[in-house]
Amino acid sequence: MKIVWKKVSDAQPGEVLADNVYDGSGFVVLLKAGTKLWDEGLELLKVRGVKFIPVCEGEFVEQSPVTENLIVPEAPEVIENYDDIVLSASEITSKLIQTGVLEFQKLQNVTNEIVENIARSSAKILNILRSHTRGFLFKHTVNVAIISVMISRELNWSRYNQILISQASLLHDIGLAFLGGFVFDLDTEDLRVRTHPILSVETLSKYTEMIPSSVVRSILEHHEHYDGSGYPMGIKGDALSEFSRILQVSDAFDTLTTKDLTGCSMSPYHALKWIVNRAGSYFDPVFVSAFISVTGIYPTGTSVCLSDGSRAVVLSPTKKRLQPVVMRDREIIDLSKGDHLWVTGIAS
Repeated sequence: MKIVWKKVSDAQPGEVLADNVYDGSGFVVLLKAGTKLWDEGLELLKVRGVKFIPVCEGEFVEQSPVTENLIVPEAPEVIENYDDIVLSASEITSKLIQTGVLEFQKLQNVTNEIVENIARSSAKILNILRSHTRGFLFKHTVNVAIISVMISRELNWSRYNQILISQASLLHDIGLAFLGGFVFDLDTEDLRVRTHPILSVETLSKYTEMIPSSVVRSILEHHEHYDGSGYPMGIKGDALSEFSRILQVSDAFDTLTTKDLTGCSMSPYHALKWIVNRAGSYFDPVFVSAFISVTGIYPTGTSVCLSDGSRAVVLSPTKKRLQPVVMRDREIIDLSKGDHLWVTGIAS
């Protein structure tokens, strides 16, 4: 069974859902996997604000979880000097937090380096995630910058705006450094965490001549939601800047796929699914769609089942979203080149 993510407006009666479809909360199942779509059902999804749904291409097959552990291989790097960039980002952020001094030229150098690295990359490989805990703020901000630049390139943003979204990403969470220990969860966040966008902006307030207002605004708004349910101001829809709408997606994806203090995290596929389920509520569907184009249906690191019964790990997406490059027993296979092998489901 192949899975295709479609806009609800493009889905047709008679097509079959490949997975459960949830409401904006991500917890209430509206339609179950295996349901054959009908006109009223599609209208229900539209009324409940669902923007994308997974449908079957071929006969529906109920997926059984695979419990074996798979070894996730190292994929080719998008960012050649990732660790150096993280080190530079940590030095910039640490100095800003400890002394209040922003080394703006160094910030420009780092953001230029991120944009240039991604521009040189011929493959959209999101091999930027590391097994760091959420306490490691610096790697998170670099990951968010890389994802944000990749989304902005997908939307054909200018190089200047790519640099600005990279700057916003590197600075968006500095307010967290002024908070003590807290419980972090994207659905039910500690109330103190809700102050960190304001703390970040206050920290940058004396650098308004250096930092464009679009960067500052996106930092303030990066935890707002498209439906107005976010914080700190409850802004919604087109009143949110496009910079902040990208940051919202990038920040969520890296947070979800990052191991927390208990060692738990979502797989890239399930993090993507979490975001897709909230398109139209938490996130602007336009930027979710661009993010899907960047990651593919099966993001890098996703463990998948293949049509011959074997299992593999996704290395990178291809232009054919359902046919990624995978590694199986140390063999690299481009599923887009040929029709003898395909992904049948997720191995969890």
